[in-house]
Amino acid sequence: MLKIMIYYAEVSALVQNGIALYATWTTIATILNFTIVLIYNGYASNVTATIISLCILFVELIVWFYLENFLFDKYVRYNLTVYPVVILALCGIMQKNSIDFSSKASNIITAVLLVVTCVIFSIRLGLVTWRHKKENLDEPCSDINTVNLPVS
Repeated sequence: MLKIMIYYAEVSALVQNGIALYATWTTIATILNFTIVLIYNGYASNVTATIISLCILFVELIVWFYLENFLFDKYVRYNLTVYPVVILALCGIMQKNSIDFSSKASNIITAVLLVVTCVIFSIRLGLVTWRHKKENLDEPCSDINTVNLPVS
């Protein structure tokens, strides 16, 4: 039974977090490509396209936070790589745009989004820790060997 619990921890830590990391980077790259399409094919200004993309990222973060903490908690409880990837991407945006220290709307939205992501990540870590102590998913169920067969 101990081998099964260790195996689940390894799968959760390596495979699920790896897939979550890849999916997050792919999502950010898709949003970046969407920004490029808005600028060159949609004839939107650079600032407008950037603000739209940052708002899409914000909505995705809030929706994912709700889904992973309330609907899919049992399945993705130990996935913790989504928010550090977003934090890293937003830090890259801030570093790239902070050379001129301008107060453009996109820089302000990026800074606010970075703070919100850090707060959400802190809440997520607290919830995972609290739920792990309260209801550990690694503990075996009492009816794990019981099979319910339909009665004819």
